[in-house]
Amino acid sequence: VTEPEEPAPQYDNLELLAVCVEAEAGNQSLEGKRLVVDVILNRVDSTEWPDTVKEVIEQPVQFTSYWDGGMESIGKVSEETYKAIQMEIETRSYPSIYYFTADGYGEFGTPWRQVEDHYFSKR
Repeated sequence: VTEPEEPAPQYDNLELLAVCVEAEAGNQSLEGKRLVVDVILNRVDSTEWPDTVKEVIEQPVQFTSYWDGGMESIGKVSEETYKAIQMEIETRSYPSIYYFTADGYGEFGTPWRQVEDHYFSKR
């Protein structure tokens, strides 16, 4: 008898993830994009947030581009954004970050570091 396999993480909608990352970090470097990917995927993997990419992105007041229509204005996702997603699905670079803001460190989490326009925080 074999043990049941752990369920695969629910990276259910990679296109939605790509559009969100492009809207949130399209003007950032590859590293900046990777960090935003990690925030989303780390939340999917955590028991403290919803279990799917879609549910994480759609949480109230979490991803500005979802709520202000910024994601709707994305015509094309860059190859660099897709590369950032692929890299972070294969090996998570920053497994302990869960928050980012563009206006200084937010009220949640422990400040970690600034990368370009974003301020990232650990749990």
